Amino acid sequence: MFLVAAVSFSLAIGLYMAIVRPPVLITPGPGPLFHDPRFTVLNPIRSRGPERAAESFLDLLRTGRIETAMSQLEGTDPKNMAVIQEEERSYPLTGWRLVDRHDRAGECTMTYAYTFEGFVGELRLRLDIVTKKESDAWQVIEYHRIY
Repeated sequence: MFLVAAVSFSLAIGLYMAIVRPPVLITPGPGPLFHDPRFTVLNPIRSRGPERAAESFLDLLRTGRIETAMSQLEGTDPKNMAVIQEEERSYPLTGWRLVDRHDRAGECTMTYAYTFEGFVGELRLRLDIVTKKESDAWQVIEYHRIY
């Protein structure tokens, strides 16, 4: 009886994941900091297009191609853009991990835990990236990081 229930439950979960495809399956709630989930279980069959666009953007920043990365952003004030570029040079990213994701029609907001050069400690710092589907490709349209 238990085996039948377990198989039925597994099939129901699999069907739900295949049809609805939520990007995040489990997040037990935020921790003491903003966007600080204790752990996140991402859906293994989610659409990865938004994540690939965000990863490419972050990789441009990590490798020092800051102007190329920032040119993708929509409507950022040039004065603000200069500040962001200087901060990215001062605190270059060295690593990141996706910790949360929220999808809306044609848009996706992802939160990453990150480290930067000279940082010592756990991945507790957060940055947000918003992507938008344009034609058949995902583009980064917003980048938010507290320096």
